Amino acid sequence: MAIWALLMFGALFALLLLGFPVALTLGTTALIFGSLFLGADFFHFLPFRIWGIMTNFTLLAVPLFIFMGIVLEQSGMATRLLESMG
Repeated sequence: MAIWALLMFGALFALLLLGFPVALTLGTTALIFGSLFLGADFFHFLPFRIWGIMTNFTLLAVPLFIFMGIVLEQSGMATRLLESMG
């Protein structure tokens, strides 16, 4: 089992050194090694894992925080807040 981890990290670093985006590299490496070493059961549990991540209320704060920053920037309120602070 330890050889799997070494192979996976090797493939991860190789794809990153080739210039692929980080998100694409992580997803591709996980899907390839998950299908190779875990078999078809990996793909049966994948939708449940994705649903669990999407319904996590702690992680929901991240896109809402980004949305709030975009709204503040586009409305000009962020500039006014910075000017009022000094």
